[in-house]
Amino acid sequence: KTFYENNFHKFIKKISETDNKIKTLLSNIKQRKFLIFHPSLYYFAKEYNLEEIPIEKEGKEASLKYVFKIIKIAKQNNIKIIFTSPEFSKKSAQLIANKIGGKVISFSPLKYDILKNILNVAKIINEYHRD
Repeated sequence: KTFYENNFHKFIKKISETDNKIKTLLSNIKQRKFLIFHPSLYYFAKEYNLEEIPIEKEGKEASLKYVFKIIKIAKQNNIKIIFTSPEFSKKSAQLIANKIGGKVISFSPLKYDILKNILNVAKIINEYHRD
């Protein structure tokens, strides 16, 4: 029992520390929107007052019409990053990145260390959206 309780408390502490780091990283960013191929960061975005804009539509590759709509939204909002997952094609994301002067960043929501993974996402958003 003690072993599990100690591990539980360590884990809760690690979650709290990660949450505080993310809040600090995202506290002064000007752009709170980001593009993502597959909407896998919905709850992360909601928790930290961000807005993810998915490129994938209804589980399918985006149509050319929708890609141009995303490009327009990205330009209007000065969005410079597009998250993709290694499990999906980067074709649409790269096209959009080329048109907006942005960068495609690979992110896998399936990585083992989720706290490190989402902290890395926050660092990337901070890096590209603090200007």
